[in-house]
Amino acid sequence: MGLSAAALAVAAVAWPVGSTAGASPAWVDGGLHVVGGPVASGGRVVVLVSSPDRSVWLEAVDAKTGAVKWKLPEGFSGITAGVVTDPVVHDGIVLALVPAGARTSRLVRLEGVRVVFR
Repeated sequence: MGLSAAALAVAAVAWPVGSTAGASPAWVDGGLHVVGGPVASGGRVVVLVSSPDRSVWLEAVDAKTGAVKWKLPEGFSGITAGVVTDPVVHDGIVLALVPAGARTSRLVRLEGVRVVFR
């Protein structure tokens, strides 16, 4: 099973710049703290990213440029803390667990979000 171009672009980011691994990164974003993913879809890479305030965001990153195209706050509802959860994408739609209550609430609503807006 081969990797898509988007997955390869993200894999290249994991290597330190100037490494001897033979990879030549197309772009590098050292500021992301990825806690889930990556999942490639429609020329984008969907990841779960943790912010310094410990909030979590679902982000779609352009695989060619590294630019964040959109982001949504993510909630985990009853998912056990510390359990890795990768984004799920089907036919260009990512399933998002968007917080539905106060920040300390575990209430979420399920949204199907187009990875690429047209």
